[in-house]
Amino acid sequence: MAILLVALVPVETGNAVQPALAEISRALNVGNVLVGYILSLPALASIIFAIVCGKLSVTVSKKKLVITGLIFYTLGGAGAALIPNIYWILACRFILGIGAGFTIPLVMGLITEFFDDSEKASMMGYSQAVSSFGGAVIGLAAGYIALVNWRFNFLLSLFFIFVIILVVKIMPDIRPGVTTVIDKPGEKGKLTPGVFIFTMIGFSAFALAMNLMINMTLFIPEAKLGDASSIGKAISLSSIFSFPAAMIFGRVFKLIRLHTLTLAVFLNVITAFLIANAQSILWIYAAMSIAGVSVGFSMPSYSIAISELVPKSHHSYAFGILNAGMNMGIFTAPLLIPVFFNIAGTGNYRGFFTLITFLYALIAIITFIYITVIKRIRRPIRVQD
Repeated sequence: MAILLVALVPVETGNAVQPALAEISRALNVGNVLVGYILSLPALASIIFAIVCGKLSVTVSKKKLVITGLIFYTLGGAGAALIPNIYWILACRFILGIGAGFTIPLVMGLITEFFDDSEKASMMGYSQAVSSFGGAVIGLAAGYIALVNWRFNFLLSLFFIFVIILVVKIMPDIRPGVTTVIDKPGEKGKLTPGVFIFTMIGFSAFALAMNLMINMTLFIPEAKLGDASSIGKAISLSSIFSFPAAMIFGRVFKLIRLHTLTLAVFLNVITAFLIANAQSILWIYAAMSIAGVSVGFSMPSYSIAISELVPKSHHSYAFGILNAGMNMGIFTAPLLIPVFFNIAGTGNYRGFFTLITFLYALIAIITFIYITVIKRIRRPIRVQD
C-alpha cells in the first residue's frame, strides 16, 4: 500500500492544481505565462532530480530517499498556499518538483526491490492503475475545491504526510549495495545501451503524445466535432480506460512479455489514425479510449524492460534516466508543433495527425525490431551478501 500510494505523486502534481489556474490568475492578477509555469516548473525540476536521485540510490537507502522526496513534495506543495505571491508559489512548485523527481523513479525501483517475476509485472500494473484512478479522483475533487478557495488545492499535498508515516512505519530499509549481479563479469552496476535506447523510445513517444493531446483540443472545435465539454469527455475516457488496462497488465505481459511495449506503441498508431480521419466526435472518443489502454500498458512495460537490463542496485538510477527522458519529451513537445505543421501544412490538422501516425508507426517498428533482436536479456541473479 505504501508503494502504491507513492505512485500518486505524478498525477497529484498537476491534477490537483490545474483546475484552479484560472482562479489563481484572477486572484494574483498575473498572465497565462507565469500561471503556466505552475504546471511546467515541477516537470523541469523533476528532470534534473530524477537523475540525481537515481545516482544516489546506488549508495543511499531507497527508504531514506523516498522519505526525503515526500518531505520536499509535501512542503513544496502545501507551502504554495501560504503566501499569495506568484513568485513564492513558483519557488514552492520547484521544491515540489524536487520531491517528485526523487519519488517517481523510486516507485518502480521499490517494486523491483521487493517483488520478482509475475508479482513484479502485476505490481507495475497496479501502480499505474492507482495512478490513473487517483488522477481521475483528484482532478474531479480539485475542480470543486477551486470553487471554494484556490489555496485549498495546494493543501491537497498534505495527504502525503499519511504516506510518509506509512513508509516510515512499514517499509523495510534494505542496505544499499550490490545485492545482485548480472551474467557477465565486469559489468556490475553498468548502465547498458538498452537503458538509453528505451529512454529515447519513451522520449519520442511522450513528445508525440503531448503533440497529439495539445492539437486535439484545438482540432475538435475547428472541425466542428464538438465543444469544450466534448474535449473533457475525451480526456476523461483516456483515464477511465487506462485503469482496467493497467490492472490486467500482468496477465498480458505473461503472454507477450516485452512486446507489451510494442503493443502499447502500436495502439498509439491507431489512436492518431482515428483522430486524423475523425468524421464525428465518436471517432475521438474511440481514439482516446484506445490511448488510455496504451497508457495502462506503456509505463509498466518501460519499467520492466529497464529493470531486466541492469542489476537491482541500479534500478532506480536507470528509472531516473527513463523518467527524465519522458519528462523532457513532454517539456520539449511544444517546440515540435511548428516543425510538424511546416511538414503537414499550416493549419492542416488532419495532415498533422497523419504525420503523427506515421511517426508512431516508425517507433513501433523500431521497438519491435529492437526487442526481437535482443539475443539475451541480462537478468539480475540474487546472491548472498
